[in-house]
Amino acid sequence: MKNYKNEKLEFISRVIWHNRIVANLMVLLEINIEKLPFKIPEWELTRRGIRHDLDKFEENFPDVTISLYVDGIKNNDIAEINKRTATLKHNHGESCPHHIEYHTKNNIPFSNLDICEICCDWIASSQKPRFKDQYSLQDMKKIKEDFLSIMIDKNPILENYRSDFISIFNLFENLNALSIIIPYKKFEFAYEI
Repeated sequence: MKNYKNEKLEFISRVIWHNRIVANLMVLLEINIEKLPFKIPEWELTRRGIRHDLDKFEENFPDVTISLYVDGIKNNDIAEINKRTATLKHNHGESCPHHIEYHTKNNIPFSNLDICEICCDWIASSQKPRFKDQYSLQDMKKIKEDFLSIMIDKNPILENYRSDFISIFNLFENLNALSIIIPYKKFEFAYEI
């Protein structure tokens, strides 16, 4: 059995690291708002970026997630994962507009802001340590191609937005966006855990 405090710190580190990358990418779009293929009111990108995934610290979400790591539950143990996540007080995917489930479950069209955040989330997720062998920090083309083949081709609801997604990924490539991503590092504190 793993140490709860260590897994808690690891959870906090992963979520905050991911959120910082999404926020940085959203601010990069804010700074280059005139280059977007659509209109977004000023400051909306920054606001959304700062709020990204904050629900992962609400209610019992951290406890359920951390328990999976503490107890060594692997991704292929779908039954145990489903059993534990059934106790969540809210469903992250169904409550956040940067997830497809939010739109399909609630029958809500994608806004331009959602499209930007979905791209930023995908890029940030591609840089997680578990994908380090799959994506290099300079490989925006592969990140875009995988998004198109994994997300759009398997989720027809996104097809109407394909050109917008491509425009955002191309803009990130032109802005050398991957250069602003900080490598993952677990937070260090001045006290012993």
